[in-house]
Amino acid sequence: MSTLDGYVLTPDQFENARKRVAGLQARAMARGFTGQVSLNGQRGVVDDPGRHGQVRLVVVEAGVAGTPARYGDWQILAQLVARSGGGVAVRPAAGVKQIPEELIQSARAGGCEHCQSVRRRRCGYLIRREGEAMVVGKSCLDEVLGLRALFISVDDVIDHVGWGAAQFWPPAYTVETVAAHTYAVVAVCGWMPGFGPASTAAKVAAALSGFDDSDVGEQVQCALGDGWAAARGISERLARTPRAMRTGLDLDNGATRHQIPVLVRALRPHLPASITDVPA
Repeated sequence: MSTLDGYVLTPDQFENARKRVAGLQARAMARGFTGQVSLNGQRGVVDDPGRHGQVRLVVVEAGVAGTPARYGDWQILAQLVARSGGGVAVRPAAGVKQIPEELIQSARAGGCEHCQSVRRRRCGYLIRREGEAMVVGKSCLDEVLGLRALFISVDDVIDHVGWGAAQFWPPAYTVETVAAHTYAVVAVCGWMPGFGPASTAAKVAAALSGFDDSDVGEQVQCALGDGWAAARGISERLARTPRAMRTGLDLDNGATRHQIPVLVRALRPHLPASITDVPA
């Protein structure tokens, strides 16, 4: 069972988060955790907002997946945390899609169905076994389950990977986007190898960023229509390029800048006849 939570990540960001969650799972199992937490991801392509369809990004829509921890006959479905202003925040376990409203109402009353006491509780748990579900206070949980239980909520996983914090990950552009911008840069500026400020790779990165408002930058933007036509013209050849290129290029990463000459070679037949200094 899984839930996509609508977090839109870059491929590198998703892979980093996936590894972090795998580490969380391994450490939890070493402490007796019997559930499962992982990440699901669905790769897609979206337009960069405000770029009028000229920049397309490879993204992963990610969410937390898993199964609730089981101890004997019981599964822990959710943690119930008292809000400072009143009421209860429901923190479901990974893999739990919906909590019955009547159980949440019971938790709001501050009741524990194990000890039958009713009071303001800072934390409780919703547990279930075949034919039965109940809310128990934190102090009663271990007694009901017969051991010290470990619970991991969806919120715990999200906090662990830092999705709720301000982070910056360089965007991953589709290879067609990079090809179109590479064409436009070479058509306007000619070919310049290397990775310095005057190189084609640096100018492509600047064009993709959208922050180059110089005269040359405006000329490059004007050449993008021909650039996209050229990128579509070499689409079959691009499909045979390394998988890393097909799934997103990060132009802030020096390693991927080495792919720019590959694109220039593929684009060579489509470049203006005046451009003669591109790599063979």
